[in-house]
Amino acid sequence: MGEEFTKKCETIFRQIEETYPDYQFIYKPEELYSDGEFKPAMRVRLLIAGCIYQIFIFPETTWDCVQKMIKIRKEQFQDDTCAICYEKVGSGLACFDCNNWQCEKCTMTLFRNGKGVITCPFCRKSKGYKIPDHALELFATYFRNNMFPHK
Repeated sequence: MGEEFTKKCETIFRQIEETYPDYQFIYKPEELYSDGEFKPAMRVRLLIAGCIYQIFIFPETTWDCVQKMIKIRKEQFQDDTCAICYEKVGSGLACFDCNNWQCEKCTMTLFRNGKGVITCPFCRKSKGYKIPDHALELFATYFRNNMFPHK
């Protein structure tokens, strides 16, 4: 990880600590695999009432962008809103990697679009298995009934 990016990360982390003193933050410089290559990144974990919310900072990330990401995470915690459509989450699913909540409708859209593989639009981690087109709706119904049994 370059010295310039490391300094930028340290500066942003100090700004986070000063701007949001009531929340506990930890950060970890690392490299993430994205678009076929490893890229430098800083993972910032925000702890609110025992729940961990993560944001990632890349070389092109600005302070305004960081503030917006933190605001979204805080609002998600307070409002239980879907991280994708911002609707109230009656029932939903959280990404196992980044904890972003997604409502049932958005989860099912991701399931169908990925043909059985759900890729989080925030951390880009994927879970699931590819399903042949002819069986997709059968598995979508099975998935919905098991993940959201109220339907």
